[in-house]
Amino acid sequence: MAVDCHVAAGRWGCTALPCVQSALAKPATMQPQCLPCWTLREKKLKNATPASPESREFTAAVKSCYIRTRMASEADVPFTKKMRIVTRDIHNISDALINAKIGIAMSADRVWAEGLLVFYEIFRYLENALDRYSHTLVGELDITGMRRTQAFEKDLSHYLGQDWKVGYAPRESVCQYLKHLQKIEQENPHYLMAYIYHLYMGLLSGGQILRRKKTLLQRLKFSTKESVEGMAVTEITDTSVFKMKKQMSEAMERVAQEVDEETRQRLLEESKMVFILNNNMVYSIQGAGTVVTIKLIKVGVFGALGVLLFTYLKKFLFG
Repeated sequence: MAVDCHVAAGRWGCTALPCVQSALAKPATMQPQCLPCWTLREKKLKNATPASPESREFTAAVKSCYIRTRMASEADVPFTKKMRIVTRDIHNISDALINAKIGIAMSADRVWAEGLLVFYEIFRYLENALDRYSHTLVGELDITGMRRTQAFEKDLSHYLGQDWKVGYAPRESVCQYLKHLQKIEQENPHYLMAYIYHLYMGLLSGGQILRRKKTLLQRLKFSTKESVEGMAVTEITDTSVFKMKKQMSEAMERVAQEVDEETRQRLLEESKMVFILNNNMVYSIQGAGTVVTIKLIKVGVFGALGVLLFTYLKKFLFG
């Protein structure tokens, strides 16, 4: 039986509780309130062997307190925050990749259209799944106004023409993505919720950033158009982006309370897979590198011309 940490702490003379939750850690990384306990423990155990009753008692108390504190703190963390934490690294890679492949080169319609095309099939599949499972917990994530399939098709028609579907077939990276979605749907349709949550939250956040960039480019071209053509997929009209994101987060939290622990853990695993599959599709976008190279060449040329002009004026004015 583990020794109660409060009893052991009192015995060691420490009055700051929780006193031993990080006492096994190095003092440099320890909670300030645990330092008195650590210091006192070091003094009392200075001459004690590791196997002494005093040492065993304190170590058992530390482990007991740490486990209880860890379990309590994890239970208090919102599930959507856990989803962000487990995807933090791969999400950062994904953001950088999308910005490099699409964001920088978005002035080229062909690159932007190709980006729309790879994600179109995924959003269409998920929205069909929302229809298929509208009577289940999956339907909780079907936030009013969030569906994007028609907007994708409108934008693709703008860039590729009304007959863009003629002869169209999804590329290999998209097919792999769809196969994975079909596989997990057969296992448990609830696993699809990781994809619904991350993709729509990403579109609501990153999509608005790309929309602002596109709007700025249009203004630089001295356009008088009020709307941004070819950006229907990022257009939110009936409500605010903030409200939709809030509703999506709240829905995901409700769902997480309804499913079992195994499903919650699987949703966290699939959350990482979302960005792996996204990145695989974005890698397949062609032409972005060429556009970026051309932009860099233009910057270099204009920069060189600027230097030459400055040198000429300096010599002309000052001799």
